[in-house]
Amino acid sequence: MPIRPTTMKPLRVRGSPSMLAQVATRRRGTTDELGYDGDWQRLRARFLAQHPLCQCERCDDGRKRVMPANVVNHIVDIRDDPTKRLDWNNLQSMAKRCHDRHTRLRQLAAMRAKR
Repeated sequence: MPIRPTTMKPLRVRGSPSMLAQVATRRRGTTDELGYDGDWQRLRARFLAQHPLCQCERCDDGRKRVMPANVVNHIVDIRDDPTKRLDWNNLQSMAKRCHDRHTRLRQLAAMRAKR
């Protein structure tokens, strides 16, 4: 008789999803504490209205790939220079997929630099 392969069950975490999200937010900080307050939300909406296509190096503002932008990225990270948080010239519209890739590559580069 054949043996049935074992199956992996998902790990159960105690607590509701909203409670877990609150714990993660508490560790990371609120949106206001991170610099994403009402001023940022208004600037972000205006920027996306004027720059509706992804401006990353792979898309080049629709010249290489046409991807609708839904994220506004700080070119110089606000952790590095908080004075550029609301600087129009420090912003870049990106598709979420491109922004996630950009962030992942930047984090990997930072980890490699620490070695």
